[in-house]
Amino acid sequence: MTPEQVAKILTFLTAVDSRVKAPAPPRKVNGTWIVDPTVAAWQAVLERNRVRFEDAWEGVQELASEPMIQVPQVGHVVAAAKRHRKARLEAVPAEAFVPPDELPPGGYPKWLQAARNAVVDGHGIDAALSVADEVCGVQRRVIGAPVGRNVLELVRGERA
Repeated sequence: MTPEQVAKILTFLTAVDSRVKAPAPPRKVNGTWIVDPTVAAWQAVLERNRVRFEDAWEGVQELASEPMIQVPQVGHVVAAAKRHRKARLEAVPAEAFVPPDELPPGGYPKWLQAARNAVVDGHGIDAALSVADEVCGVQRRVIGAPVGRNVLELVRGERA
């Protein structure tokens, strides 16, 4: 997550809760950009917990819609983001995670983890399966429509 994204989150929190200190804009000193220490600290915590901006943004909006006795802190945002990710995964039934036939032996755990990560990142199940296939380097076979009786008719010469 970039410092600009963290500053956007803090600015939003400042707008909804006056107890949150607004971040100072970054400034250039001797050719080096100096970032507000609060922004840097939030960025470090969010990155350590692998929180994506999209998840943090959803979490902040959730926090803003609830009454809070405590001043919103980075831990609240991390917890809300994790709740959103967990809810996305729980919304997809386990039966939907169908691996491709060409998956090599022992490749299922890696494939499943990639598919689950894609789902919690906000991809639909079809896109998540494609992402997992790509991570594992496999492709799904595309089976065409059944041909059935038409082929038999052609073989017998009944139809030209």
